[in-house]
Amino acid sequence: MRNIKLLLGIFLIVLIFSACDNRSLEIEEYSIDNVIVEQDTIVIIPGGSQEATMITAFIVDDDGWPAENVDVRFQTDLGKVNAFNSAAAPGLIADLRSDVEGKARVLFYEQDVAGIASVDVIVYEDIKTVQVTIVEPE
Repeated sequence: MRNIKLLLGIFLIVLIFSACDNRSLEIEEYSIDNVIVEQDTIVIIPGGSQEATMITAFIVDDDGWPAENVDVRFQTDLGKVNAFNSAAAPGLIADLRSDVEGKARVLFYEQDVAGIASVDVIVYEDIKTVQVTIVEPE
């Protein structure tokens, strides 16, 4: 019985102190600082090989510092994307997380179709779009 009273007393003390804590919980927000395309024009390689270019997004927190482990989506309307160093097959969408430097990287592959690809980079509500031009070989 004494242990129950002791536990109840400790619980009440914790409850009183937590009720006096008026700090609000702030949710960290992240955004896309910059997106860099290694080559903004790539040439179709005949014969089934695919030309690729690296696209890197730099993700930051509210204070402008690199943000690690943030969900980043890359999606394209032409060609395909794949997370850098991933064994997965390329597709129209690649979901990944930013690294310790706040970078999220994909490889963009042409799919034997010439045109201008728009690649959207999405972090929560923040969207940045870059373009890659795919041209026929001369």
